[in-house]
Amino acid sequence: MGRSGPATRTRRTFEQHFLAAGLIAPMPYIESFSFHASLCIAANSGLLTLAPSSAVTHYERLGRVIDLTLDHPFPLSSVVFVRHRDVDFPALRSAAHEE
Repeated sequence: MGRSGPATRTRRTFEQHFLAAGLIAPMPYIESFSFHASLCIAANSGLLTLAPSSAVTHYERLGRVIDLTLDHPFPLSSVVFVRHRDVDFPALRSAAHEE
């Protein structure tokens, strides 16, 4: 599903991080203004999302998502990439490491 209208701040951050790593950002499939909704979607699908680290910690403690620790992380207290605990993102292997 393509997006219409200007990109959200979250989407711009998402794209900029991929570009800074020399990668092409994936096209959005779903965009939500609610990071809790986005985390629930990521926890139940093969999709990638951005969310505040405090929210990610909560969902990670529940065993729903995994913080995808990047080699070049977002600024402290910003956002982090997360994915479903059983889904791999081969395109990000060169830009991320898991602890």
